[in-house]
Amino acid sequence: MARGRFGAGDSWRNSHTLNLKRATASFAGDLGSWRWVSLELPIGWLTPFAILTGAGLIAGYGLLGACWLVLKTEGDLQQWARRKARQFAIGVAAFVAMVSVWTPVLQPQVRERWFGGSHLLWLWPVPLITFALFVLLWRSLASERHATPFLAALGIFAMAYSDFPKFERTIFTSDRRAPGTGPRR
Repeated sequence: MARGRFGAGDSWRNSHTLNLKRATASFAGDLGSWRWVSLELPIGWLTPFAILTGAGLIAGYGLLGACWLVLKTEGDLQQWARRKARQFAIGVAAFVAMVSVWTPVLQPQVRERWFGGSHLLWLWPVPLITFALFVLLWRSLASERHATPFLAALGIFAMAYSDFPKFERTIFTSDRRAPGTGPRR
């Protein structure tokens, strides 16, 4: 076993660092070239984008929890949950906007898919529906509705986690033909 600067465990540390680099680069795509990702530490996965999405996820779960309390409680606790849900909604909206801007800036293939050609027409419903759900959430928290805030928060999560790129890829790049039609000529 080779002995490096850190002793006998050095080769173990290097193999795990390399695996983290590969996993991060494959997950983050073009982010693999960042200095943050290429750190020779076991925390090489800790990128600004990962921190941002993690904080956004925490705010999102806070929003879901507060909206669940609006649905299931009454009185002072429900009013407190409405106030917290509004605070979390502002945070989630900010994180959704940041990730939506940051992703196409960092990854050219995403930018091309979102804004290139006729794809833009197919993808515009996603931000429009998401914005409409935020408006519905905000208004329902101000009113005395109990179920609507939770349903709107679920809709926001569904839009954020939707597999719309896969749907779009199927529409625009599918080479499926009816059985028996043979190859295109």
